[in-house]
Amino acid sequence: MERAISAQAVEAHGAGGERTEWPAPWREILRDLRDSPHLEVRQDAWDTTVD
Repeated sequence: MERAISAQAVEAHGAGGERTEWPAPWREILRDLRDSPHLEVRQDAWDTTVD
């Protein structure tokens, strides 16, 4: 994934995940983003909490 697209995905998943109480598919995508090859995306994904 391109870095910009990945960064947008983190932002969208953070907002959407909170509204939907983080169902399993959303958590899986966030886990994938946390393994991104792009440092900024990884950091943003790790800063997103699912609690």
